[in-house]
Amino acid sequence: MSSTNYTYLVSPNYPSTYSDASTCTMSITRMVDTCQLRLDFEGFESFPPDQFGKCNEDQFTVTGERKFVYLCGTAPSNWHFYLDVKGQVNPTVFNFVTSAVSYNRRFKIKVSMIECAQRVPGGCGQYFTGNSGVIQSFNYGGFYLYGVDYGICFRKEKNKCTTTLTLGGPSFVRCPGDLYRLPVGERGNPIANPLGVQALYCQLDTALALFASLATIQSPLTTVSNGPLVIWHKTTDDSFANYYSNGNCPTCSGFYQNFNHNAC
Repeated sequence: MSSTNYTYLVSPNYPSTYSDASTCTMSITRMVDTCQLRLDFEGFESFPPDQFGKCNEDQFTVTGERKFVYLCGTAPSNWHFYLDVKGQVNPTVFNFVTSAVSYNRRFKIKVSMIECAQRVPGGCGQYFTGNSGVIQSFNYGGFYLYGVDYGICFRKEKNKCTTTLTLGGPSFVRCPGDLYRLPVGERGNPIANPLGVQALYCQLDTALALFASLATIQSPLTTVSNGPLVIWHKTTDDSFANYYSNGNCPTCSGFYQNFNHNAC
């Protein structure tokens, strides 16, 4: 238990790993004017989800959290997440439950209290500042998770108007069951989309266009609006596997993009 800002949640004997069936419960008592908690994942390795994105063996959960059901697998480098905790029960309780399946597990997560005056927009699970960076789904390199519902938000930087997104690696989010919504223009897209919404698929595989609801995405892709950019990511519990496979991409799952903000 802790009531100190910038508390670290760490697994037993970190950075060593462990392979036991156990439950770790960690509680953070928040200061009065705390609207959000920011989690910075300095290390997180646990048994990965199945092909449907379900965490059947290991589960990291936060009581009352609505942006994800649970986390498992591996966190991308420098991955962060914001929890909206205003009005939630205090303290915030974190649980890390592991099964008896043998696996080398460990985690180290920094928890920061964000005052209401400094909070990021509601619904943003991730919030990026600066003129460039990388966005990745949790457990990228494996199957993407079921049960997430959050915005990937970008601060409007000074003298920057549009944003260019390029694929950093093979990417796939299944439509229509799951969503990775890019509110950008249709520059060069072979399939008309009057909503100006793009979905992200494996290696720009045009064969997927055989499905009426699917469209390939261009890379690079530049936004049209001069306002702040929000990408929405939502995954559901369905019978479709959270990956796509072909000769160029044996197991393509999740997303990996680079962003660069452009001068006005």
